[in-house]
Amino acid sequence: MPLLVKHGMADDAVLCDWSRSFVATIREHESDTQQSQISEYYYPHESHGFSNYALAAAHARELEFLTQHGLVHPEAAGMVDSHAATPTGAIQELFRGMRAGDSDAVRSVL
Repeated sequence: MPLLVKHGMADDAVLCDWSRSFVATIREHESDTQQSQISEYYYPHESHGFSNYALAAAHARELEFLTQHGLVHPEAAGMVDSHAATPTGAIQELFRGMRAGDSDAVRSVL
């Protein structure tokens, strides 16, 4: 089962070590023949809520993860949540790249 973990390393509400421990426990129970479907990202200097470019990066990674695992159609990845608090220019470039299916455009923003 696909799992995406993203955590701010300066989070004092939910400790980053808890996420790392959770992922390590799941990895222990994966079979040797099974390819891991765990994607984990840790964001330095971010607390419980992400800001600015870390937030844009997290959104890009979410879309990439969901698209990669067939949970979102690549064309639908271009739809923006109207409540997302991300830097407008970065997120627009990010979604423009996703709509076109060009993961390189997303990476260039990050």
